[in-house]
Amino acid sequence: MRLSLSQQIINLYRRGRADLRVIRHPVTSMRHHWRTSAPVIRSRYFEYTALGQPLETVIAARLLPLHPPDRSDPISCLWRGLAANRKNRPKLLSDLEYRELKAAVTKVQNSIADEEAETRWNNLDSRAFLCAEQTLNRYELRLQIANYANEKLVSDREARTKIIIDVRGLQDYNLVPKCGSRTHAETIVRAISENTKSRKQRVFLTDSKLPELNNWLKKYADQFCTLANMPTASEVCLLVDPLGIGNPINEILPTEYCFDKGVNKATVWLDAIAATYSNWFMGNPDVFFEWQSRYEMVATNQWVLNLSPSSKIELEPLVDPSVRVITTGSENSTTEEAINTTDRLPQIPFPRYAVAVGNALFHKNLAAAAAAFSRNTNSAIGLIVWGRITRQQELGIEAICAHLRVPASRICYLSNLSENEVSSMLTNAELVIIPSFHEGFSLPVIEAITHGTPVVASNISAHQELIGPGWWLQPPDDPAKLGRAVNRALKDPQSLLRKQKKRLSQSWHSGQVDEKIAEFLDEILN
Repeated sequence: MRLSLSQQIINLYRRGRADLRVIRHPVTSMRHHWRTSAPVIRSRYFEYTALGQPLETVIAARLLPLHPPDRSDPISCLWRGLAANRKNRPKLLSDLEYRELKAAVTKVQNSIADEEAETRWNNLDSRAFLCAEQTLNRYELRLQIANYANEKLVSDREARTKIIIDVRGLQDYNLVPKCGSRTHAETIVRAISENTKSRKQRVFLTDSKLPELNNWLKKYADQFCTLANMPTASEVCLLVDPLGIGNPINEILPTEYCFDKGVNKATVWLDAIAATYSNWFMGNPDVFFEWQSRYEMVATNQWVLNLSPSSKIELEPLVDPSVRVITTGSENSTTEEAINTTDRLPQIPFPRYAVAVGNALFHKNLAAAAAAFSRNTNSAIGLIVWGRITRQQELGIEAICAHLRVPASRICYLSNLSENEVSSMLTNAELVIIPSFHEGFSLPVIEAITHGTPVVASNISAHQELIGPGWWLQPPDDPAKLGRAVNRALKDPQSLLRKQKKRLSQSWHSGQVDEKIAEFLDEILN
C-alpha cells in the first residue's frame, strides 16, 4: 500500500533520518515556489510599477507631474499638440509648426509689454517661453545654413590650424554626472586629441564660471578659450561638441562659425530616449522645448558621431541625407591595471553576488532586476544595485523583494565608486543584470564582459547588436523570464561568458572608437 507524503515523513522522523527542519522543508519549499512563480512575480512587478511601467516611472511621475493645460499661456496650449505629433520619436519642426510656435511666442512677447498683463506673465512658465524662443532660433539657423550659398572659396586648409572642442558640459559634475554620456564624451575628447597631436592645435572651449576641467582632460589641450575670446573662424577647421544631444550648455555659437564652410561642425548623437518616452522625459512644456531645441541643433551639423546602428535609425528623422553619420561605438574607460584587480570591496556584505546596473532614470528598470533576482533561492548570493538612485527608489525595490520573500539583507546599494572599486566589484561578481528599456549603446555590457563577468540583459536593439541573440536576453517587462535567465546563468557562468565573449568579438573590439575617429579626422583634414 502506497503511503501518503505525511506518513512517509513521520516514518523517517521515527527512524531518526529526519529532523524538524526536514519535516517543514516540503511546505517551505512549496510556499517559496508559489511566492516566486511567474504570475506572482509579474503581478508584484506591475503592482509596484504602475500597470507595467518601471518602478522609476512612478517616482518620476511624482517628481515631474504632467502640467494641466493653461489656457492663458499660448505656449503651454501649443505644447500638447506638438508633443502628440511626435508619436514617441524625435522630429524637427515643420513649417506649419514653426509658424504656430512663432505666433505663440510673439503673443507672449506682446503680453510682456502690456502693463496690465505683467502680473499674469509672472505666473506663466517663463522657462518654457525661453526654451520655445530658443527652439525658434535653432529652426531659423538650420534653414539659414541649409540655404546659405557662400560665393567665396573656402580659405586655404593649411591656414586652419585649430580644432575647437566644447568641454563646458564636462566641467561640472552637477551638470553631467558620472554616467555613460560623460564617459563617452571623455572618450571622444581623448580620441580626437590623440589623433591630432602632431597635426593641429587643440583649443578647449570652457566657461570661467564653472569648476575647472579635471586634470586628465586638461592635459589634452594646447590652449583654452571662452566664448569671449574664441579664435577667428578662419583659423578653425573643426568644431566638436562631444556631449551632443546630452549637452546642457547648448547656446548658439558665434555666427561666423555657423556660416563659414571651412569650419566642419560635428556633434555626438546618443539616442532618442527623451522622445521615445516623451510622457516622462518631456512631461512639461519647458522640458519639451528644451529637447526640441537640441534636436534642431543636431540638424545644423555636417557630421554626426553616433553610438550604434540602432541609435543611427533613431537619428534619421533629424538629419539631411547630406550629413555624414559615422558609427563610432563606445569604449570601456577602465585601465588595464584596474581590470586586473582582485581585491574585494569591504562594503559588500555577502560572499557571492550579482550586480544590477542602472540609475535613477525610469528606463533603467531596476524594479525588473529586483523581481527577477527573487527567483534565485540561494541565500548565499546577494544583489548589488549599482547606480545613483533615490532612497524612495531603494524602498520600492525592497518592497518588491519583501513581497517575493527576498530579505533586505540580501540587497546592497553602491554608488560613487572609484575606477578601481568598480573593477573590483565587477571582477568578483557572479553575474551582471542590465534590464533597461532603452540604451544607445549599453557600455555596462562591455565593462562586465571585459572584467570576465557574464551578462543577463533585456532584449533591446542595443543588446542584440552587442551579444545577441541568446537566451540571456529577455523582455524587459517580464521579470519572470529575466529571473529564469538569471538562474540559468548562475549555474554555469563561465560557459555563458565564453559564448558572450565570442558574440562581442564579432560586434565590438577595443580601440574601435580610435579607429573610427581616425577615419573621421583623415576625411576632414586631408
